[in-house]
Amino acid sequence: MRKVDTVIIGQGLAGSLVAWLLLQRNENVVVIDRGDIGSASRVAVGLVTPITGKRLVRSWRFDEFHRRGIAIYRAIERELGQELYSARSAVRLFGSQAERERFDGKAEREFGDLVETIDPAVNESLYHAPFGGFQMKRAGRLDVPGFVEAIGEWLQQQGRLILGEFDLTKDVREDAGRLVIETFGLSANQIVCCRGFSESMSEDFAGLDFNAAKGEVLKIERFPTCDSRTIHSGGWLADVGDGLAVGATYEWDRLDDQVTDAGRVNLELRLQRMLRVPYRVIDQAAGVRPILRWQRPTIGQHQTFSGVYCFNGLGSKGVLQAPYFAEQLVSHLCDGSNIEPEADLASSSVKASTSCD
Repeated sequence: MRKVDTVIIGQGLAGSLVAWLLLQRNENVVVIDRGDIGSASRVAVGLVTPITGKRLVRSWRFDEFHRRGIAIYRAIERELGQELYSARSAVRLFGSQAERERFDGKAEREFGDLVETIDPAVNESLYHAPFGGFQMKRAGRLDVPGFVEAIGEWLQQQGRLILGEFDLTKDVREDAGRLVIETFGLSANQIVCCRGFSESMSEDFAGLDFNAAKGEVLKIERFPTCDSRTIHSGGWLADVGDGLAVGATYEWDRLDDQVTDAGRVNLELRLQRMLRVPYRVIDQAAGVRPILRWQRPTIGQHQTFSGVYCFNGLGSKGVLQAPYFAEQLVSHLCDGSNIEPEADLASSSVKASTSCD
């Protein structure tokens, strides 16, 4: 029986961050992962956007999340010896005169420090931009599939990654204060479940109330004069190296990782409203965002096993918010620090919120 401090279930964005942070504290960690190529982390484009939504609002707690996130991503890059997070400007093109007026009414008061330029230069032979727009500071992109793959290889080199199916109810028993996972020959002080939407298919954490949404993205060929900035205009167009990613749809009924004709039509209509030039689709992908009803990352403790936790709810802003809350979970596990009420599944505060713009 192999004795470890922590077993992490799931090696997507959440599990990768928790594993790395625990290992920085010299904790003995093993990760069990199914190796799902269709998981949300493996198809995510990974955008960080400071000003978001139809209402044009400053992303929830942007400054502190961005500060901790960048510090952690850069530390991981140094450890792994590769660039995974790229800081890049983002341009929001207004969809109407009313949207522009909404921005003008709040720009200086609410997000002057996040706006680099009003009416930035855009190539109007490429993009429809009749109402102008603005360029954001401190935007960026994490190569989420590359990040997950790099952390996975790093864990594997250390003998810390096991591929396989895990069932908390069937596989775990308590023995002398430790959690025994017979299937994998492991004995741990604690288990952290980072299974994303898969958690909704179990009854291990009954308090998690999912409002998950399937998202589809297209990839199109780069055109010679394409913009290195991320362009937001009724959707987004982002440079992902081997093409331009176009996204993203939201579908609440059919929650699977299968691409659809309806998703492609939806995204191509957005492209046609955004672009003035022909394009060629070269790929399409889908995944399910593990959004919770209260729309915030959440840390919870199992009702039966006191040493079993979950870290879930990383929706479309997961790249921005995940490092901060992963660090908070690790501090709780190692130091006994409290979880913020807004992220604690046991707190009424977490469920009182319905938005994290």
